[in-house]
Amino acid sequence: MIAMWELTQKCQLHCRYCYASSTSTSPLKELSIDEIENLLFPQFEEIGVNALCLTGGEPLMRYNDLLRVLEICNSKRFPAVNIATNGVLLTEEKLDAILKATRKIGDLIIALPLDTLNPGLYNEIRPGPVNAFERVMRAYEICKKKKVWVSLEAVITQKNYDEYKKLSNFAKGYKYGFSEHYTIFREGRAQDKDSQDLFLTEKQLREFDQYQLESVGCPAVYWDVMPFIADPERWQKVKKLAQQMFFSEGCPSIREYFNIDAAGTVMPCSFLRTSLGNIRETTISKMFNTHELAISIKERRAKGKCSCCKYAQTCGGCRARAFTETGDPMGEVPSCQATSEGHPLEALFTKNVLASVQRMKLLLGLRGFFRRLKGN
Repeated sequence: MIAMWELTQKCQLHCRYCYASSTSTSPLKELSIDEIENLLFPQFEEIGVNALCLTGGEPLMRYNDLLRVLEICNSKRFPAVNIATNGVLLTEEKLDAILKATRKIGDLIIALPLDTLNPGLYNEIRPGPVNAFERVMRAYEICKKKKVWVSLEAVITQKNYDEYKKLSNFAKGYKYGFSEHYTIFREGRAQDKDSQDLFLTEKQLREFDQYQLESVGCPAVYWDVMPFIADPERWQKVKKLAQQMFFSEGCPSIREYFNIDAAGTVMPCSFLRTSLGNIRETTISKMFNTHELAISIKERRAKGKCSCCKYAQTCGGCRARAFTETGDPMGEVPSCQATSEGHPLEALFTKNVLASVQRMKLLLGLRGFFRRLKGN
């Protein structure tokens, strides 16, 4: 189980589509270290969380607490930890401390936002008191110097739609890098009136889907890939490693993944921010087994064409995308090309995922070997 955890809501930037609506000060009563150690992690253990994506806001704005969280993960020998940072505060010294705190973790990933290679457009999308593009590129170079696994993340909108192929190719310039793309979702500041010009058309969504299905893992991976490998026997052989690479068995929400904000509120997904409850009042396990939306997502109770699709149970359709396109988290995904007969790119997608898993297996093995060799 993967937990996407917003360590803080604080952030120096004011990105136009921030799903967490992050600001320079947090209005939330954030979980204390005592609550993290004695309330949150025991609940993580109960439901089998063994991989974390630490995000925000900007997690480095709680730097000392971040190091303590990483030490806990290290003691539990998590197979993977992802730190999603905007790069503003990342220095070589801080990265060294992070590497030291995660020396027993299977693999560390630093996720950096790279929506465009145009500095002016980047700073327009991610405004703040600093030059965000300059800072993220500096962070990228620091990670390259330390040979840290890097995920370059892009939110695909009308502003950068013509760049997504270029962004994928950029990641190929670093041996331990890959790109992670997802379309804008209707949550957080993306609901604001001045963000409506960012949303893609149905035609663009289908074009983007086709590109990602044709090129998945070369080197891009995606959050809402539909469908997953349709051959159950072949999928079972690579499932464990594929999930470690963030490939999922259809929509991962509730089954394999969930989001928790800085105050302990649990949600199905970072991009589907309906509260299932708060860990200060109940347990995550109870939320998953009693909340109507959680049960509906887990049991694939989608409506419309998603209910009669060939992949109704194996994919389920991205629930955040359904909400973005229809306003109903259990609705259909109109832009998806899959039907009761299958998907036109099913065979190619299956082939690409299998090849990607094998390639990533080799790279992850090399990365782990070098970390052990260096004593990190």
